[in-house]
Order: sequence, then C-alpha cells, then structure tokens
Amino acid sequence: MPELFEAQVRRTPGACSHAEGVLTYRELDARANRLARHLTALGAGPEQIVAVALPRGLDLPVALLAILKAGAVYLPLDLAHPDARFRAVLADADPEVVLTHTVALPRLAHRGTTVAADDPATLRTLSALPDDPPGHRPDPTTLAYVIYTSGSTGTPKGVAMPHRGLANLLAWHRDRFPGRPGTRVGQFTALGFDF
Repeated sequence: MPELFEAQVRRTPGACSHAEGVLTYRELDARANRLARHLTALGAGPEQIVAVALPRGLDLPVALLAILKAGAVYLPLDLAHPDARFRAVLADADPEVVLTHTVALPRLAHRGTTVAADDPATLRTLSALPDDPPGHRPDPTTLAYVIYTSGSTGTPKGVAMPHRGLANLLAWHRDRFPGRPGTRVGQFTALGFDF
C-alpha cells in the first residue's frame, strides 16, 4: 500500500483536498513519513498493532498512511463507540501504540504508549524528523489492518486483513469505477467498516 500511494504522489504531487482544507499528496506523504518514523521509535513495526482513535480530519489519513509506512497494522477505533467497547477491543488487541487527540486520552487507557497527534510536544517532535520514506516495505502477505466485529453475537472479534487484500480492493474500485484526472471520491463510511 505505501508503494501505491507513493506512486500517486509522483504522478500528482499537488492534487488532494479535504473538507478541512487542502493537503497536497506531497504534504500528506511528508507528514506520514515523519509520523511513521516517530511511531517506529515508539516500538511500532511489522505486525505490531497501532490503534487509531481520531476524528475525521487531516490527521486521520496521515495516521493511517504512517502506520502502513511503519510496517505496522492499524486498528480503527470509532470515537462514537461506548467506553466498554474501547476497553474490550484494547484489551484483546493490546496495541503497541494508540494514536488519538488529547480530548480522547482519558477514554483510551492501555498498557502501551498513547500519542496525542494534536499535542504541542508531539508536533514539535514530528517537525524535527526527516520527511523522506522510513524505508520499511511491507510484504503483501503482512497485515495492514484489523477490524473488530460489532459484537452483536457476544464479544467483538478481530478480523485481520493483509496488504494484498486492501490493494486488491483498491484495484477493483479503480477498474470498476474508472476516473479521469481531477475526479474526486468521497469517503462516507466509518473507518471501522470494512468493504
């Protein structure tokens, strides 16, 4: 997945937008590279889970791409879910790092490291890091993300997806719904919903 994104950056470095404003592909890539380096320094890496509890916004795509660039596995946590679900999922997944905003910190207590993406100290740390790719290239068979089921039949259960599954889904979308240069696609599903 990181290689696919980096190829897009090379093709259209300036094209990207978000409801909150503009973040070019080049800027998104640079921010993700810095965060990937930071996450790696905190222990994230191949097959290590990094939970993401961020609201929709510019920090979310940066976080997801950074986790993949670090070779780690992202675990989406929906801030709208109740605390009991957070506790159950965090206890079961035991992530190496939880990435969130300062407002959600009290809800996300766990044994690993918690990073607030909007904390001034985190922002200073990130600004001092190099913005070139961290160098890790995940194998298509390694995990990209873990999604937890709703738990409607009992306890939520983790379902793991490798990079190749995510790459295949994106290839299918591209083939099924070909776009022209400048085409934009809205992301409307919850991060924890898996197609």
